[in-house]
Amino acid sequence: QMGAGEAEGDAKGGQGVKRPCEEVDAQPRLNYGSGTAYWDKRYKTDPSPFEWLRGFQEIKPLIEEVAASRLDCDVLHVGCGNSLLAEAMYDAGYQRIVNIDTSSVAIEQMQARNRERRPSMRWEVMDATAMSLPSSSCDVVLDKSVLDTFACGDAAPTVIGSYLKEVCRVLRPGGGLLCVSYGAPSTRREYIQGKALPQGLVFSREVVIPPAEKGGST
Repeated sequence: QMGAGEAEGDAKGGQGVKRPCEEVDAQPRLNYGSGTAYWDKRYKTDPSPFEWLRGFQEIKPLIEEVAASRLDCDVLHVGCGNSLLAEAMYDAGYQRIVNIDTSSVAIEQMQARNRERRPSMRWEVMDATAMSLPSSSCDVVLDKSVLDTFACGDAAPTVIGSYLKEVCRVLRPGGGLLCVSYGAPSTRREYIQGKALPQGLVFSREVVIPPAEKGGST
């Protein structure tokens, strides 16, 4: 599932009907909503880069759309982990990228990996629900499974509400959020449409992508 939000305007739309993590394929509930300790342990145990869901080539057209085909836009990649998405984007010409994650382990690993080859890319330890970035400082916010993490944690509606308010705050007028989710659309719509959205963020559209492998779920 991919959802896009645009900054400015009044929120409009419908509501979902299922609770988070009630995936259509009945996958067991994951533990990735359990906080920073889980992620630090994961990245220490396996520091190899891992691409959640889809890589740059698969979502390139959507990135170009939300970026208005501008390579000089300011991009915020939330919950970056050790994804290679930002590296591929940088090499394709998007060189104004800030990557944030609550895991200091992941940030340190990715800083070291990119320090020489991609010197202008930034990596910062930061909570997406309480960002230290200036208001109206980004044109594009990229979210690959950050919403999923929050949806599978405690107090999901409250946490996601805080997260989206922060996204709205850091986006410039006319900027956009691209949210790539593992969840079935019906389990996420309640968070990204209608009254759930903070004032100033408008749901744009939804794109459902079939599994990469036959019988798969991602």
